[in-house]
Amino acid sequence: MAGIIERKNKKGDVTSYRIKVSMGYDINGKQLSKTMTWTPPLDMTKNQIKKELNRQAVLFEQKCKQGQCVDESIRFADLSEMWFTDYAENNLKKTTLVSYKKMLKVVLPAIGHISIGKLQPHNLNTFYNMLLEQKIGCNVTCHSDEDFRNYINVHNGIKYDKPRMSQNELAEKSAVSIATIHKLLKGDVISVECAKKICETLGLEYKKVFKETDRNTISPSTVKRYHALISSICSFAVLQNIIPINPCTRVKPPKVNKHEADYLDEEETTKLLNTLQTAPQPFRTAIQLLLFTGIRRGEMCGLSWEDIDFEHNVIRIKRNVLYTQETGVYEDTPKTATSVRAIKISSHVIGLINDYNEWQKEQQHKCSNQWCESKRVFTNDLGVPLHPSSVSKWFARFNQQNGLRHIPLHSLRHTSASILVMNGVPLNAVSKRLGHACAATTSNIYSHVFRMADEMAAEALDDVIFKKTSENHSA
Repeated sequence: MAGIIERKNKKGDVTSYRIKVSMGYDINGKQLSKTMTWTPPLDMTKNQIKKELNRQAVLFEQKCKQGQCVDESIRFADLSEMWFTDYAENNLKKTTLVSYKKMLKVVLPAIGHISIGKLQPHNLNTFYNMLLEQKIGCNVTCHSDEDFRNYINVHNGIKYDKPRMSQNELAEKSAVSIATIHKLLKGDVISVECAKKICETLGLEYKKVFKETDRNTISPSTVKRYHALISSICSFAVLQNIIPINPCTRVKPPKVNKHEADYLDEEETTKLLNTLQTAPQPFRTAIQLLLFTGIRRGEMCGLSWEDIDFEHNVIRIKRNVLYTQETGVYEDTPKTATSVRAIKISSHVIGLINDYNEWQKEQQHKCSNQWCESKRVFTNDLGVPLHPSSVSKWFARFNQQNGLRHIPLHSLRHTSASILVMNGVPLNAVSKRLGHACAATTSNIYSHVFRMADEMAAEALDDVIFKKTSENHSA
């Protein structure tokens, strides 16, 4: 039976009642309980208060026994730790986990102190508005005019007076990626968090060495991602019977303007293919394969020779190679269940892969015992599998050096899909080839391409009808 305790003010008047329900004992013999506070309306008589108090106690006890009681004491920060351990680590991709970890560093200072039972829509709206107005530090970066070659060992032939730390040693001691050290040496911007770690390792004062870059406005799409993260944590709380309803369902995040996928037109695609004929391997074949198949960068880097069926002209997508600063390069399953797929390729593409295979065999012969045997399709001239970022960086330099329009590497996937749509390939076929979870995803991403294809179809229909009409009149 529920216990009831009177709560009095300084004058000794009863202002509210605490209702306590025993929930048994934990493994250490500690008693577990749930509590709630009930405050009677001022216009109630003593008998009405007694009757309603007993009713509230019975209802609360029933909810506790059925696992429906709200635990208002747990803070959002504590709940996020439970969510991360019990749900996120077992169900989300590593890249998503890394992204959410960074985002939580912004979320928790703003709403982490609020009890989950008291988290209201206005708390979330205030947080989103502060993000949009850049009143909260988010993704803050910095740069330095300091020549870090004075502190980091670089093979440039110059002798320095004092000993310097190796790049790998600095990365390890500072707990940052080697890519961050490379950016630092080139004078590129890095995150404030990484900069402070490096300064601490080298014994430098952050404010004297680095300057924070001007922050641009946070986009509505970024705010929507924060909303998705908070909603996921609150949904977890609902499933755990911690709260009865997700407060995020009563909040509308900022409207995101639809972004049209960027792709190359027919003329630009032809120019790119012609320019690639003199490009070095393995990038010459890698870029063409991305264009002809529409596969993702990580899917291409994850290809093994056993995934290519030369007899039936089929490529099987089974894995995804990704990179994060925390884990480095790692292998994972493809993005979605439908991303595990078989893609039919033309005889021309098979010919490209065969030519590339011959190049790789020649390199292996030249390297002899120094060759790194990985069984991966795309490797450098020593047999080391291609780093996903190296493909993107090479493609950006290649476009700049050859006067081609700058587009992200992922736009080759959009180009491949657009060519298929414009040539009348059915939506479901395009969706399956791209590995989308459903055809609606493909339709949403390439809606502008479908509109163009529809306009072309209307013009083609006019041409046929008017041509027939004019022929009949002339006869």
